[in-house]
Formats: sequence, C-alpha cells, structure tokens
Amino acid sequence: MKYYYRIFIAITSIGIAIFLGCSFIQNKPKLKTVVIGGVLGDKINPILVAESTLTAIETNIFDGLIQMNDQLELIPHLAQRWQYSPDRKELTIHLRAGVKFHDGVELTADDVKFTYDAIMHPKIASYLASEFNSVDHIEVLGRYQLRIVFKEPNTNFLYTMRIAILPKHRLTITDLQNPNLAFNRHPIGTGPFKVEQWIDETLILTANPDYFLGKPNLDRIIVRSLPNQTVTWSQLMTEQIDVAEGVLPEDYKVLLTNPKIQGYKTPARYYYMVILNNRSPLFADVRIRKALNYAVDKQAMIDEVLLGEGSIARSIFPPDSSLYNRTTPSFQYQPRTALKLLNDAGWSIDKKTRQLKKQGVPFEFTLLIDEDNTLKRQLALILDQQLQELGINLYLKSLPVSQLINEYLLPKKFDAAIAEMDSLYETNFGYAFFHSDQIQNGLNAFSYTNNALDKIYDQLQVTVDPDLRKDLIDQIQYELAVNPPGILLFFPYKLSGANTRIAYIHPRSSDNIYWNLKDWDIKL
Repeated sequence: MKYYYRIFIAITSIGIAIFLGCSFIQNKPKLKTVVIGGVLGDKINPILVAESTLTAIETNIFDGLIQMNDQLELIPHLAQRWQYSPDRKELTIHLRAGVKFHDGVELTADDVKFTYDAIMHPKIASYLASEFNSVDHIEVLGRYQLRIVFKEPNTNFLYTMRIAILPKHRLTITDLQNPNLAFNRHPIGTGPFKVEQWIDETLILTANPDYFLGKPNLDRIIVRSLPNQTVTWSQLMTEQIDVAEGVLPEDYKVLLTNPKIQGYKTPARYYYMVILNNRSPLFADVRIRKALNYAVDKQAMIDEVLLGEGSIARSIFPPDSSLYNRTTPSFQYQPRTALKLLNDAGWSIDKKTRQLKKQGVPFEFTLLIDEDNTLKRQLALILDQQLQELGINLYLKSLPVSQLINEYLLPKKFDAAIAEMDSLYETNFGYAFFHSDQIQNGLNAFSYTNNALDKIYDQLQVTVDPDLRKDLIDQIQYELAVNPPGILLFFPYKLSGANTRIAYIHPRSSDNIYWNLKDWDIKL
C-alpha cells in the first residue's frame, strides 16, 4: 500500500511541477523588440564611420557632451555645463558625474580628452578631424572637468561637442589604426542601448538598464542589413521589419495604403548637390559653374524622382530653417542664359556634331554615384538628358560608397559626383565643405576657394552676438550663390514608415527618425 501511495505522490508532484512550469512559461513577459531595416557598414565607431544606418543607430550606443532640442538649441547631455573665457580662446567643460559605460566603468574627463585627441591624431584619419583644426590642446582639470584651448577664438566648437565619446580604458591610439579592431564590431559606449551581438548582416542591441537618463522602454533592437531601398520597403510592407527610413517616394505612396503601417514625412536636414571638382579645367571658371546651375531643371527632378516630395535648394539651409535667407539670389531654369555663359567662356555648339566644344575639344565629364542608390541613378539620368540639350556629354560611373569617398572624393580624383550634404549645424554652417583650409585634409571635396567666403567663416568663428552671426550666415548664403562651388539641387522630404504597434515615434527635421529610440514603446 505504501508503495502505491509513493507512486501516487510522485506522479502528482510531477503533474504539479509541469503545470507550474507551463504557467511560468505562459506568464513570462515577451521582450519588447523592434526590427529595423537599413544598410550596415563594417564597423560601429563614431569617429571613423560617416555613412549608413549605423550613423543613426550609433547615436543610441554612444553619447556626446551636448544634444539639440526640437528648437535646434544646444542642451547639456554628458556635459552638465560649460563656459568660455572672456577672449573665447578657452572652453571649460563640467561633466555629469556617475555616467557609466556599458561595462560598468565610469566616464571621466580622460575619456573625452582621449576621444578628441584621437580625432586630431594624423594616423587615425578621422573624417571629423577638420572640426578640430582650431584646437591647440586639451587639459584635464579633474575627474569631471576639462579645458579646450583654441589657437584662436572659437565659438562654434559647441556644435562639435555632439561627437560621441569613446572609452579610454578600452582603446589606444594604436588600436584605432587597426582596420580589424574588435571594438568596431562590439563597441562599448554610454548610450541607452548596448551591442549584444553582430553576426553577418544582423546587429542586435539590448537596453542599457543603467542608462543615466533611465532604462529604455524597449528591450531589444534588431538591425537587419538589406541590399537596397526596394527590399527594405518590401519587408516593411510584409511586416518582416518594423521600421525603415529613406523610403522611396513611389513606395511611400503605396505604404500609406497599408493600415498596419504609419507613414512619417519631415523636411530633411540634408540637400542633394552635384559636387564639381573646381581643380578640373572644365569647372575652374565660375561662369561654367553658373551655367550648369541655370541648365538644370530642378523642379523637374523633384517632380520626376521625388514625385513632388521635396523643395528646390536655393541655399545650403532648408527653407523651414531660421537660418534661411529668402533674399539670397538663386538660379532659375534658364537654358538660354546657361548657353550664353558657356559661350562667354569660349564654348560653342559644333553645327555638325551638335556637341559643345572649345578649340575642338568636347565638353564631357564623368559623374560618380554610389551603387545601389536608385534615387541618385534617376537623378543622373535626368541630368544627362538636360545637359545633352546644351551639347554636353555625361558618363555615369557607380561605385561602393566607401570606395567613392576614400578613393575619389577625398583624394579629389574625379570630375563630378552627386552627394547628400549635411545642412544646419552639422558642419559648422558649411565651413567643413566650403572653407579653403578644408581642401587638403577636410571635407571640401570641391577644392573650392573663395577668399571672401573664407573671411566670413573666420569671422563667424569668433562672433557671439546672435544678430551679427545671422548677418554673417546671410553673407555665406550670398557668396555661395554668386560663386557656386557646384550645382545645388533640392531638399527632399524624409520619408519613413513604421508598424503602427510602435508608439512615441517623433520624427524631426534636425535628426533621423531614431533620435528618440529610447522613448519608443510597443502598444499593448
């Protein structure tokens, strides 16, 4: 009898255990996960990477000393406060105490100095180096305090302080010169999300429970690298991914018909421009550059490529920006004016071949675009068609983004290229693109020289008064209009889509859609 009783008790216990186990599994909360589609490069390192979806994602892995609010005002972030010396040649920064990297080590002034020194180190070749040209040296004054000493007065450096901070205890200057550095695939930052793993084309982030502004609502972010915008849109529509930025206009209109997808449209903080190599004999003459601006029907490009989702760029600042000067001269579509300027520069139409020639040499050049970029390819085809009407021949060449930048644009080994250019404060009001001291080692891929513009930028560096600064910014826009470095095209609208189950997405023109990723949540 005792034997059967024991069997009964054992079976009953197993049944209860199974029941409780099943109940536990059923009641276990699901992870709040969002899947993002985009383009992954080969590394995550904020001082080395300048393109791809990673640029947006890395802002959620790392933090900078300051941020911008919706009104484009600078607000404290890792920095608690700062002050300039009376002569504007020294900037003292006080850091927030208690901020920790993902490995639990506290962030200090040594990390900021290390990051900034690394950017300035010639062997690192950071794309951000030009932002530090005016920095003489950096002094650590205490655990949470440092001083930036400038070669000359500089009030624009505050915008540079958005750059993310690296952990000194994890890296050395020598490490950062290694293209196969393990840190670049598993970085350590202070941001709201940390890298769990990165295998092949999938990057997984998890919430940082110790984030100094509070744990994110989401538990996990999965980033899938997809080959192009069409595939990205298709996976968004079929709910294989939850969010996608940079949706093509034609796809966006279809996307809006899906009740499970919410569309988002905001003015972009970047503009499209044809970079002309001013060192080339073809484009050294300002009359030629003006002629090409008159020769391009930009509204036709907006209508055909963007399906109307954009506005003509009459300045390097968006039309909805407080910096935009509406009195700035602009180029209307006037092919006759373009032809007259070309004639004045010695070019004329060959009656037999209908080609534009000068001393028997045809006007022809190669236009570079990054491969797998449908929009740029469409723009190139329209540009080719419009320039052919003036007898100009254009040859198209597609390249991987990294090769285009590192082997052609930065070494200045090209004729022309279609580029997306950051606007607003991203490059100190265009300084990095258009000041002549940025030609050698900076981002002035145009090799553009304008002495009057250089003086305006130099004066802006030391001017504090907001009215005087606005006047100088107006003058910048005027100089770029009367002496154009390339062909200004348009500002597109940023078109994005997200599954309706995601809450608290708040796109803004001054940032990417992922800027407040830590606030996103899943609707119940």
